[in-house]
Amino acid sequence: EEVRNVVRPLIDHRYGRMKIFIHQKWRASLMPVPIEFYLDNLKITQQLEDKVRAHFEDWTHGHHDIANIYLSLKQVSGKKSVNDYEAKIVLYHRPEHIIVTHRSPAIPEALTAVVHAAERKLRETRKLYKDRRRRARVDPAID
Repeated sequence: EEVRNVVRPLIDHRYGRMKIFIHQKWRASLMPVPIEFYLDNLKITQQLEDKVRAHFEDWTHGHHDIANIYLSLKQVSGKKSVNDYEAKIVLYHRPEHIIVTHRSPAIPEALTAVVHAAERKLRETRKLYKDRRRRARVDPAID
C-alpha cells in the first residue's frame, strides 16, 4: 500500500506509453541501501554479520539520507599492534559523510564498538539537521 501511494503512472503522450514515476525522496527509502563489507581475509561469524546488517537496516528504515554503507575490518600491522583489529564504517550520508573507526584486540568488540559509535554520530547529525531545518522555518535569517 505504501508503494502504491508513492508510485504514480504517467502517460507519455508522444509515444502513447505509460511510465512509472517514483519521487526521488521515496525511491531512496524504498530501495535497499547497498552495504559493502571488506574483511581483509578475516572471518566473522554469520550471527555477527546479521547483527551488523540489522543495525544498518534500522538506520535506513524511514530515512533517505544514507546512500551507501561501507564497513572495513583489518588487522593492524606493526610490532606493538599485531593483535589489534581496526573496524571502520563509512556512511555515505547526505549532506556530509560520516566516518568512524575503532581499534580493539578482538574482532567482535571492534565491530560492536564501531557500530555503536556510528549510530551515535548518525543520531547527532540527524538531530542537528532537524533542528537547523526547524529554526530555518521559524526565522529565515538563520543559515
